Amino acid sequence: MGDSKRGRRELKRQFYFLGGFIFLVFFVELGIFVRTGPIAIDSSVARWFQTHRTNLEIDVATIINSATTPTIVAFGAVLLLLFRNYWNRSWHLDDFLPLAVVIFCGILSLLATLAFDRVRPGSDLAIFFDFYPSFPSNRTVFVAAVGSAFLFIFEERRWLSITAVLISTTVVSIADLALGNHWVTDIFGSILLTLGVVSVFNSFDLWLRDRERYSI
Repeated sequence: MGDSKRGRRELKRQFYFLGGFIFLVFFVELGIFVRTGPIAIDSSVARWFQTHRTNLEIDVATIINSATTPTIVAFGAVLLLLFRNYWNRSWHLDDFLPLAVVIFCGILSLLATLAFDRVRPGSDLAIFFDFYPSFPSNRTVFVAAVGSAFLFIFEERRWLSITAVLISTTVVSIADLALGNHWVTDIFGSILLTLGVVSVFNSFDLWLRDRERYSI
């Protein structure tokens, strides 16, 4: 029975790792595909938001963007790590996985923006024009990563964590699109990157569970 259970866990671990690798490959492929400029869906979505956004929606989107800067989100990630061990004073390697997810997502996102160097929507589409590369949306990546970190903390309530991730990521993404900060494919890329990193770390988490936990 024990060998059977371990075999299923190993299969699950490999599934997560392979899935994460595939997501990351799709992310790179998408980045290469869109680096030269917006595609049809990018232009259509951008024009739709430009036509339909109201002053109130712009104000709300601006507040959301200001509240979800990478610095604020990174601070939230540190709080997650502390909360993880608030009731348990012993620290183990897998206790740092939530923070590691956020760090890796952030590093890969920043490197990708420099590598793909994609031009943002022009000043005719954007409320606040920014010359910094567009793909992927660092804000979306950070928010999705911090939300996904809850999956490693509240394992018995994964459905609640998934719901929180979906809602927070959707809100931040819509705010980015409403302000013209990013193309819609930037958002898709952010989601692919986050899914890839989270899946790989899920695989690593399962690997740690099958081995002795070392206090540090």
